[in-house]
Amino acid sequence: MGDDQAIRVLIVEDDPMVAEVNRQMVERIGGYAVIGSESDPLRLLKYIQVERPRLILLDLFLPKMNGLEFLRELRQKAFSIDVIVISAAKETEALRRALQLGAVDYLIKPFTFTRLKKALERYRHYVRVEHHAEMSQYIIDHLLNYPVGKDAYQDGYKNGYKEGNLLVHGECAETRPWHIADLPKGLNQETLAKVYQYLSTINTFVSAEEAARELGMSRVTVRRYLEYLLELKLVTLKPQYGSVGRPQNLYKIAKIGE
Repeated sequence: MGDDQAIRVLIVEDDPMVAEVNRQMVERIGGYAVIGSESDPLRLLKYIQVERPRLILLDLFLPKMNGLEFLRELRQKAFSIDVIVISAAKETEALRRALQLGAVDYLIKPFTFTRLKKALERYRHYVRVEHHAEMSQYIIDHLLNYPVGKDAYQDGYKNGYKEGNLLVHGECAETRPWHIADLPKGLNQETLAKVYQYLSTINTFVSAEEAARELGMSRVTVRRYLEYLLELKLVTLKPQYGSVGRPQNLYKIAKIGE
């Protein structure tokens, strides 16, 4: 994901050293760009109006205003900004209030890089699917209870894709859980996973015939799985027009905004 597509992050933290550590951790995760850090609530609102971050990492203990009060003010002003709380506050009430005010995750200090990465992977998945005009129940279910991925080769490929999740685009952020209880008749989990994994590996438009040749399957079979992935909005379709005859359909892993 290029810088122009990166999710813009603002860090709200009163300790400069902690803010810098958080910045470095966020920028280790692809697809995010930290645009700044701030702790003064008065400057914060002006900064947000100008810079328009997409995501805020919010500490609850600010010098001039409680982080929850700032979050409430953010909602009252109807800013379309998501918030992940990062705080030493362990009280259940703080968690409850943060969630009521729309926080998408809550990390207790000190937290690990792995936990922050999981939070940002979940959020990136949300950003990806929100660009669809409509969503299937399958996508909604996994958006609201999204299992962060495992290594495809350790937990998928070696087990015939029967367990675990697939690694897509080389990182867990793009995983898709493949245990779908209500697959259409004639489709199975293992083949669905293999088709999707192949598409994610090449990351370019491909025809059903080309995919079938690489996967060692029939063109008709592969097309059925490609059309199902298209129905789930997990792949995009591009017709390729020749000089004569019907256009050939090409398929590619869906990207943000496609």
